[in-house]
Amino acid sequence: MKKKVKVVIKKNLENVGGFGQILEVAAGFARNYLIPQGYALYFSDPRSKEILKQHEKIVAEKDKEKEKIKDMASKISGKTLKIEAKTTEKGTLYEQIDKDDIAKLLFQKEKIKIAPEHIDFYPIKKPGETEITIRPGFDLEVKLKLEVEGIKSKRGNAKSKLGR
Repeated sequence: MKKKVKVVIKKNLENVGGFGQILEVAAGFARNYLIPQGYALYFSDPRSKEILKQHEKIVAEKDKEKEKIKDMASKISGKTLKIEAKTTEKGTLYEQIDKDDIAKLLFQKEKIKIAPEHIDFYPIKKPGETEITIRPGFDLEVKLKLEVEGIKSKRGNAKSKLGR
């Protein structure tokens, strides 16, 4: 039977463990690879306590961030955002509405900052109602509606309400 030792992981190591994790590994693996390469410390090493404290701090920050995102998600979930945009005589929008526009609209109406890359949405080219999915992280998914109201425009003035 192989002898096992407890180690604290110092650096993320694929297929082994992540920062701050306590693992029980074969003594030879720890002695010959993990410790000399700087991936881990023996659990009994006094420096391992510092790594565990750092890990706890990181976990607490992530939990805080997750709660903040959950609060934001509950605030906008199921809401309908309305926007007016100038249309051509055929009924299409002069300027398509894209992820950046949705991010600006969320900030203007709800005071919520969302990065455009977290918005799952194809650009809109016609007035109407569509569903938007926002994935802010931590496996959360928020759905809301976007209602685009078309405003007939005279030829020369095609600037939308988004301020482009």
